[in-house]
Amino acid sequence: MYLTSAPRAGVTKLSPKMRSEPLTSAIPEIPRDVIDPFIANHRFENTVDRSMYPRVLGGAGGRLISGMGDSIYVAGSLSSGVETYDVVRPSQELNDPKTGEPLGQLMISVGRVARARETANADEASRFDVLAAREELRAGDILFPVIDGEVVSMFKPRAPDKQLSSGVILSVDSGVSQIGALDVVATNLGQGDGVEVGHILGITKGAERIRDPETRDWLSILAERAGTMMLFAVHEKASFGLILGANQPLAVGDELINP
Repeated sequence: MYLTSAPRAGVTKLSPKMRSEPLTSAIPEIPRDVIDPFIANHRFENTVDRSMYPRVLGGAGGRLISGMGDSIYVAGSLSSGVETYDVVRPSQELNDPKTGEPLGQLMISVGRVARARETANADEASRFDVLAAREELRAGDILFPVIDGEVVSMFKPRAPDKQLSSGVILSVDSGVSQIGALDVVATNLGQGDGVEVGHILGITKGAERIRDPETRDWLSILAERAGTMMLFAVHEKASFGLILGANQPLAVGDELINP
């Protein structure tokens, strides 16, 4: 059993609380080119079943890896009328840190290919020419049609319309342990939580406690805002954001709150 002694006379025992401070000034619109590299090189899907997508079998001439200017062979059904595809590779599966629920699959784009010869029947592989390659293309990579959607030139930051709860940073794109300004991070907040593209979120460090050496009591340390982020891609159960600023190193597991 864990026992704590009564507070001494004149000593106030702290309880968990958050110091809330309004944003002192409006955050300006964020140019899209700050976020474009991540948008161009990543894709996020709720679930990924490899058997449902066209997939790379290998390179022409028996090559195991292929690059720009090479040709590759692809199996699987292709989208009607689509000639250009992004070649992607599963990178990280995101899970809710509290419930363990799968949130979706983050994938990186390794190249872009164009259809060179369509199959005549289901027993023949399609041939594609490699237009661009960020990494070597290899067997097992999957193809997604290139879709030119509406382009938002500027993101307009604003506060969420509802009170948020249970939001945390899940991962950082750069793979570093300490997160700072202009890093891209994944969160467990999605459409079901009421977040939208452009929403600004505050970031706080995980709850900390300090022990009084005399009473042996554990006291909560007042949580303070450690940074600010803006969401630029929101999916059903997860979202991605850009760190706008941080007054101390951030990390995976830090909590997200209303600004």
